[in-house]
Amino acid sequence: MTQEDRRRIDHLLASGMTINDVAADLGRNRATILREIIARAVPCDRGYGCSNTLCAKFQTCTRTKGYGGNPKRLFRCTPGCFEACPEFVKRTCGRLRAASHVCNGCERLHNCPLHKRVYDADGAEANRQGRLHESRRGIHPDKAQVAAMNAVLSPCTLRGQSVRNVVANNPDVFRGVAERAVYDYVADGLFDVRRGDLMLAFLRKRRSSATCVRVFNRIWEAAGPELFARLFFVTLADNGGEFSDPAMIENYRPDPEHNPRKLAPRGVLDDRAPYDVFVERFG
Repeated sequence: MTQEDRRRIDHLLASGMTINDVAADLGRNRATILREIIARAVPCDRGYGCSNTLCAKFQTCTRTKGYGGNPKRLFRCTPGCFEACPEFVKRTCGRLRAASHVCNGCERLHNCPLHKRVYDADGAEANRQGRLHESRRGIHPDKAQVAAMNAVLSPCTLRGQSVRNVVANNPDVFRGVAERAVYDYVADGLFDVRRGDLMLAFLRKRRSSATCVRVFNRIWEAAGPELFARLFFVTLADNGGEFSDPAMIENYRPDPEHNPRKLAPRGVLDDRAPYDVFVERFG
């Protein structure tokens, strides 16, 4: 994504356009735009606490402030009441959990008392350049090593091999480079292989927890418990609605025909660290 793209995103968000509108304007996938905004947005405390409406209980507060000649004066009428109130609950804004996930374009941006997140084109580009510089710190400055890693990694991953296997089987090429760093290099475009080439994807008709669970069940049935545990010894999910039924992801039905309500754990994790379990099981 270029600096001009980021400036266009900044402008469109400030104009009140949705993520879908921004994606259509730039001719990009919605997920790409959303990932860019979430990754590059920065926190902003401008105006934080400027109003007692910072408290989620502001509208219904009946606490009184016993001072002066009016002991029944409402506590919320005191400037900065939330700083001393034992019942203070900070209000959150749904805009940061949905819509654009940033405050750009919000008509209350300049007088809002909440913590904010703002996408700024120049700041986003600086963030990207900083991460790119950081990702390259571990690479030998000689471009020959980058080319050598690319010559090994890209063809292998495009044939279906995992980054882990490629790195493990070529220690001389990836000497001193961690597996996690290789993923970062791929994301930053240092190799021919791209991040999308590494993804296992399933197309679902609906974005629901049921369709998500069915995908896990399909993989479980096709791979079997041992291979499933080898491939997915830990699963990290976001707070999307498709992961709203974690019990059905963590468990399976051992006898769906005769006892569809009975659940059993998939057995991928136990009380120890996931990596320790993986090493013990599979070396």
